Amino acid sequence: MEHGASRSILENLHGRRGQLALMLALTGSALVALALAEARRPEARPELIDLAEALQVQWVGMPAPDFDLPLQGGGRFTDGDLDGPPVLVHFWASWCPSCLPELKLFGELRQRYGPQELRLVHVSLDEEWNAARQVLPQPWTMELALDRSSRVARAFGTEKLPEAYLIDAHGQVLLRFVANQPWLEPRMLQLLDGFVRK
Repeated sequence: MEHGASRSILENLHGRRGQLALMLALTGSALVALALAEARRPEARPELIDLAEALQVQWVGMPAPDFDLPLQGGGRFTDGDLDGPPVLVHFWASWCPSCLPELKLFGELRQRYGPQELRLVHVSLDEEWNAARQVLPQPWTMELALDRSSRVARAFGTEKLPEAYLIDAHGQVLLRFVANQPWLEPRMLQLLDGFVRK
């Protein structure tokens, strides 16, 4: 075999080894990332899972998507803000008739937990702040964010308004609430207590 041909074969083998090493490294990285995600995935007590199922609340246990939304009065609500108390993100709109009745219940829910135990952020899918503000119960003192394009709602998986998501301090979506909820009923409060007041 000529010297040039053998050199070409060696270079080809070296290149393939490099590709194989890169593929193995990427596969290893993916496995490490998957293991870390599983390690961070929260576990719920079986009785809370049963209670959620009885209330037709979905257990999620997955990371929240990236998001960045404007808040009424200035500032932003972002996925970087999820390192405090649990957050209940409530998606709704002024043009959604079934969204409006439960808005009145959140004031009492806030009184029960307080901002140190549970942060309530109401994300309107309206195009303008005024449309959202006009239908809110007064006085309204809770955080209001605007998702004009519905991009963040879609990223969460929202399909039917209203929907809400309970997120823990590690940015993990724990529960998904689809449609109107009996927020102040004893079993619902028991479920929330299990995640908020551990």
